[in-house]
Amino acid sequence: MIAFLAFLVFPQKSFAATYNVDIQPVSRNVNPGESVSYNVDVSSFGSGLMFFDIFNMSISGLPAGFSYSFSPNPIISMVHCVFGFVGGMSCFASGSSTLWITVPTDVSNRSYTFNVNVSGFSGGSSVQAFIFVNYIAPPTTNLTVTPDTIKQGQSVQLVWSATNATGCTAYSTQNIWSGDKPVSGSEEVAIAAAPPDIYIFTLTCRGAGSSSANAIVNVSHPKYKGVFIGENININTNRDYVLQIEYDSRIINIAPPGFAQIFAPLWKEIAP
Repeated sequence: MIAFLAFLVFPQKSFAATYNVDIQPVSRNVNPGESVSYNVDVSSFGSGLMFFDIFNMSISGLPAGFSYSFSPNPIISMVHCVFGFVGGMSCFASGSSTLWITVPTDVSNRSYTFNVNVSGFSGGSSVQAFIFVNYIAPPTTNLTVTPDTIKQGQSVQLVWSATNATGCTAYSTQNIWSGDKPVSGSEEVAIAAAPPDIYIFTLTCRGAGSSSANAIVNVSHPKYKGVFIGENININTNRDYVLQIEYDSRIINIAPPGFAQIFAPLWKEIAP
């Protein structure tokens, strides 16, 4: 009550206030893709403060891809006033907030400077801080296949390993090898389907970025050639094989009856 009466009796000449902001620690280290926190203290002092002050927090200077948040934001603080017979009325407000900064995975630099800004009813201030991004080598991926040439129906052995990786994903022709894989391992894969003649296996591993490796298998399919004479053509073969039918025009000038009508889609025969 005495302080309030003194404020009425001895009005101040200026209604400005001084704002301060402090951040601890001033610098932090962080890994790509991770978050780091700072403690931020704010205060205001001066005759221009009345009842309460609201501190609005923001950051400037960080590049695109970085994200941040304050908790709380804004800071609402009651104003406390003290009367002095020499200096008159002195009022102040203060508060604290936690700053979180999240760093993207694909940063181009290793050190960044930013400003923490605070604004209130009667002014504002800012403080400079730093964030240092630790270097983490990108992943490397190795994938081998043995053997790399097989006949249809045989199997291959895939062996893979990755460094600086947290996980891997497999892809392949006709999805015969796919899904999440550990960062190292081996697996036997059977190639029992019909064509194509080339199977490609791909392993992509993730970490501070990503990398991929490929392995290629050549698959041979038996082909049958011959000359058919007669009006009836009977074909007996395993459906897992591809039958290529040809005729030699030097021996048979006219295609045998029914030759062009051969139809067996499960075998994928080729007929002229």
